[in-house]
Amino acid sequence: MQRLLVSVLAVLLLSTITLAVPAGAGTVYAPVVTDRAIGNSLYTTEIRVTNNSEEVAELTYLFLAAWEDGTEPDRSTDSFAVSLDPHESRVLENLVPSDFVGFLEITAPDSVSVTSRLVGTSEDAVVRMGVDVPVITSSSLIAGGETAMLQGWSRADELVTDFYLINLASTPSECEISVRRRGGAEIITTAATANPLSMLFFDDALGKLGLASPSEVRASVTCEESFYAFVLLRSKTTAELAFVPPAGTGSSTLKPPGTTAPPAPSFPCPDDAWFVKDGAFHRPAIGTEARRFTLPVTPGRLYRKITIDMDFIPSEWNTPASGNHAIFWLNRGNRWGGNVYGYVNAFGPNKDFIKMSTNADLEDGADMVAYTGDAQLVMGERYHVRYTYDGLAQRMETVVTVNAGTEDEREIVSFRGWVPSRRIDTTNEPFYIWFGHPTGTAGPEVPTYDWLYLNLCAQIE
Repeated sequence: MQRLLVSVLAVLLLSTITLAVPAGAGTVYAPVVTDRAIGNSLYTTEIRVTNNSEEVAELTYLFLAAWEDGTEPDRSTDSFAVSLDPHESRVLENLVPSDFVGFLEITAPDSVSVTSRLVGTSEDAVVRMGVDVPVITSSSLIAGGETAMLQGWSRADELVTDFYLINLASTPSECEISVRRRGGAEIITTAATANPLSMLFFDDALGKLGLASPSEVRASVTCEESFYAFVLLRSKTTAELAFVPPAGTGSSTLKPPGTTAPPAPSFPCPDDAWFVKDGAFHRPAIGTEARRFTLPVTPGRLYRKITIDMDFIPSEWNTPASGNHAIFWLNRGNRWGGNVYGYVNAFGPNKDFIKMSTNADLEDGADMVAYTGDAQLVMGERYHVRYTYDGLAQRMETVVTVNAGTEDEREIVSFRGWVPSRRIDTTNEPFYIWFGHPTGTAGPEVPTYDWLYLNLCAQIE
């Protein structure tokens, strides 16, 4: 398979680089690093860095070749160091071997700005303005379990679409790619496995699918781990380019003048909280029923207590209304058995209760330890839930209130139960927290379409 250009810039923290970099420096991944010819056109990458401070800024960068495992290079020997004078800007050069494609791992203090531009030179030696490929930061990557929609794929005599997928996790990731025509008819749905911290790309992706001159198509991409995906539209003769990022959706919390914004948090969240998502962070829709966040922990450490605070606004009950409607699911790693530290769900008419469950450190296949509390939720009301897993006390507790933080605040339900494990052992795996259930589950879970999840505050101690 052919390989081409790419671009990415994301993710925080560089724990592996041992070159001297300032404390607090962050790591980003710089877009499409390439210097090669495709047909009679030449494509090169310009990466600019600017020091916005009054002091000398030190940064390091490392080239990561496409398709390869990006965790394998030795950062202490393979990285390059750059020193920027106060307010100096520089174009990074000689980034990539000839005919290679990859991306840069850049570690720099927050005073350094980075941009990337892909530039094409046509067969008649005309240099085009090129296209800026956005910087992907830790706040703009696509979380594992979410779906990126890439619209406007085209193919004609002179126009092709190149597809790129970057796994931003340090572990392998399974991805599903579904390509459909404008009317929704499926062309192909396929799976791909991405190496840790790696980039996959396909020149003329529609041509590889055997589509000679299709009408406009689009694709959806979903991966287990954090990722970024995009396409480039490319003229084979003029070397002109267009960048197509993941589409925006109606889940945006922005509101036009005269409308009511989502409510502010109903509770204080400490500055040193384990994980925080302010405002509305998930509204399930068809194709994006569930959302997952990774909660970082120190490998091998034992904790004693987890507290989850969040707001949610239920919409209509799904069918059946007495089915399992997600509030959240807190899990250690990707395995269900013995790893669930909190599973809180709402049940509608014919049941009308809140349920919390755990199987922490139980044998795989053992029944969940579960407790319920009666509660009749009203669609459109804002509720606050506080869930506590207290290993030291060997109990869990769920408290749900309505109109939290106002004079009309009142408790809807509060209940406690025993937990089977006093230990909150991180082993060598992260914790994940999920919101919303996907479709097609084997159990009683149903999607929570149009429910709104807001103001997450997770604490661990």
